[in-house]
Amino acid sequence: MKSILLLILFLVLGIGLTCSGIYYSIKEKNDNESKKVYKICIGIGILFIIISIIKISL
Repeated sequence: MKSILLLILFLVLGIGLTCSGIYYSIKEKNDNESKKVYKICIGIGILFIIISIIKISL
């Protein structure tokens, strides 16, 4: 039960980080420095999603 909740948490966290990173990188079109931070958030979010999918499939 605990592992299922942890997987759901990772999946929701990854989706949230990815969506917020995409939203703010589109919103901040002119500021290149902040876009780098948002791209890092997108990358971390995608990493969480991939880890969750791998754990679910095993």
